[in-house]
Amino acid sequence: MTGSLVAIAAAVSRAADLAVVVDTREQAGEPSAAIRDRLIAAGRVDDTRVAPTRAGQRIGVGDQIATRRNARHLGVANRDTWTVTAIDTAPTALAVG
Repeated sequence: MTGSLVAIAAAVSRAADLAVVVDTREQAGEPSAAIRDRLIAAGRVDDTRVAPTRAGQRIGVGDQIATRRNARHLGVANRDTWTVTAIDTAPTALAVG
């Protein structure tokens, strides 16, 4: 997997959109962290002010996030993707789709 992570991390700086497919949520952790570290280093994600998830992940301005459940009354569907644009004082992530 380490060679794959190097290739994925290198592709991050060249690609506007990148999809990594894994079988389980556990398998997603390592490549996600490597990609996010590269985005922070490139200045595309701000990790200085973050909103933590229940799982302990850090969400900062510039991160791409996905909806985990439907909210039809808001026009939001499961797996919709969003870009974090601000972190407020709660801290809560504010995002646009």
